[in-house]
Amino acid sequence: MTSARALLAAVALALAGASAFAPLGCSASADAKPDRICTPDKEVFCRCRDRAEGSKVCNADGSAYSKCEPCETDDNPEIPLEEDDGSRPPITPRDAGGDGPAPKPSCGDKIVQQGEQCDDGNATAADGCNACKIDGEAASAKTCPGMPVHLWDAVPLAIAGTIGGSTNNFSASPSCNGLTGSTTQDRVYAVTPHVAGTLKIATSGANFNNFIYVADTCDATAYPAPIKHTACANASSGVGGETLSVPATADKTIYVFVDGAGGTGSGNYTLTLTLQ
Repeated sequence: MTSARALLAAVALALAGASAFAPLGCSASADAKPDRICTPDKEVFCRCRDRAEGSKVCNADGSAYSKCEPCETDDNPEIPLEEDDGSRPPITPRDAGGDGPAPKPSCGDKIVQQGEQCDDGNATAADGCNACKIDGEAASAKTCPGMPVHLWDAVPLAIAGTIGGSTNNFSASPSCNGLTGSTTQDRVYAVTPHVAGTLKIATSGANFNNFIYVADTCDATAYPAPIKHTACANASSGVGGETLSVPATADKTIYVFVDGAGGTGSGNYTLTLTLQ
């Protein structure tokens, strides 16, 4: 009997020791995963305080979004969407091919994306586009389809231009207050507003008499046929600027022509584009 009791005591002591050294279980809070608020890697529409639009991407565990690109900064935070913005569909990323994730668009890929004024795929200064912002005048302004310009908001965009050093490619049809520009050099800008409204076009700071006109098309194969414009402005004489406002349809390109008014008019000017 004594030996049996000793054996039971030894077993009990061994069990007590094992429980003392057993690893503690993890608490529920340690195992808890962050609450999921979005679908991982999904890109959705967003808006910043200055009303500029952008997109943000859900992180890998679905717990948070990235910044609202390209508009969000410390001084320009993302703001909640209004009810009517909630109906906007998620942004679909481009197909990367194969099974890999779609690449995130970036400045310099020659694909104009939200917030970019242009994207010519290089970092050359003063060639019309630098860091996806208008910088100088592109050689493409001398002929169709023109120098590409993209507008996303109501911030005026000023372009320094020069009529000179190019052939006379364009003339207005019908004439604009008696002028066609058939004997003067010219420039053309392919302006694409991405928000519907009114496009205000203005020239200023010119050292020559100029006028402006707009058209729905710009066909390089049509020369020397005149440009059939939809609106024009030729109200000032001398070096006075011209102003023209036309309806803007979202994502529809408007071709803006700056031409010399009479004689061999040429020189420098500033073209300002404002989406209202």
